[in-house]
Amino acid sequence: MTITKLSPIACSLSLLMASSTTTAFSPATSFGRHHNAVTSPALGPLHVSVVSQFVSASVDERATAAENDEKLRSTFEKETPESVGMNDEGIQQKLKPAPVATTAASTKTRRRKQQRAKRKHNYSTNADFLNQSPDLDFYTLHSSAVSHLHKDMPIDDIVRAIKRAQNRHDAHDLKTIASFLIDACDETWGYGFRGSLLSRLAVAALHLKDTATAHRAIETRRKDERESMQPHESAAIVRGLMRVQNIEEGWDVLEDELSLPTDGASVQTSHGKELLKHRARSLASIASRHFFEGEPFIAAQALHKITLLGDKIYESGMNDEVEMPWARLVNAASECNNYAMPGGSYPCKYIDDDIELPSDLTDLVWDTMVSFPCPGEEEECAIDDYLLEP
Repeated sequence: MTITKLSPIACSLSLLMASSTTTAFSPATSFGRHHNAVTSPALGPLHVSVVSQFVSASVDERATAAENDEKLRSTFEKETPESVGMNDEGIQQKLKPAPVATTAASTKTRRRKQQRAKRKHNYSTNADFLNQSPDLDFYTLHSSAVSHLHKDMPIDDIVRAIKRAQNRHDAHDLKTIASFLIDACDETWGYGFRGSLLSRLAVAALHLKDTATAHRAIETRRKDERESMQPHESAAIVRGLMRVQNIEEGWDVLEDELSLPTDGASVQTSHGKELLKHRARSLASIASRHFFEGEPFIAAQALHKITLLGDKIYESGMNDEVEMPWARLVNAASECNNYAMPGGSYPCKYIDDDIELPSDLTDLVWDTMVSFPCPGEEEECAIDDYLLEP
């Protein structure tokens, strides 16, 4: 039996050679205070057969241990694991589980579910706290970031407080903010931003189904801030009213704040285009929502109003900027067909005797669709061109 003369440092060098790193090794940076203390983080599984062969070929039986140490040391400073045949992946790599492929959509969906579960828990445990009576004297809020309201505070802080009250379903804070904006402030406060704050307040109140607060905000905005009303704010209010089944109020806001331009009025200005775009989108939202809810008469009324916009859209020159959801409207009308009873009637809450519904509700969508200009500013187009996603 042949015994090779190796010192402890030579054995340590042979262990280091078995690591999975691909760079050359320097004993000065690879060992700790003791010879057998390997501190390299790249130390991996041992390929014993390869290392033993390499050591056997590198040492000389007739040399002293110190000479073999020096020979191995100089060799390890030049060689890499690959250069001596250690190309196979180690045991750690083989046993390491494959990473689970995740997409941005799945991550976003999982985060939304977690946040929704957390919010539901907060609502149930803090219901009494969130529904306390509003503070009408000092306008204090539950928010730690915006603790109370005053006239000299930044507008962004009020926006932040409204968003928090909406997300947390904090009725106390929402009513306190409403009292501050409606009762404590007048049309001279806010340099025109009061109208935007009132529209945000109305949408947040409708989200909490607090229609009384929402109607106060809408009426105050309409009376005091008409000059600063923006079409996208009015559209959000219309959608919110329709969502809580305030149908008549929704139509009133639509015809008052997003009314169809009169004959002779220019629709090529930026304000005219914005008004047309948000009126069309609001009506499309009303139609699709009520088709899905089994209310075809309201949907048919909305589609009729959209039809009247066709010539105005063509005149404004923004054929593709409106981005009407025709495919969604077709699917919603097709789904609403399933609510029909024998004889062609519908078990709906809102019935308009002046509207005659076809046997196939998708015909309403097709008729409205062809009243709009062709997508892509083409002179002629097929039905399928309208259904392409914008």
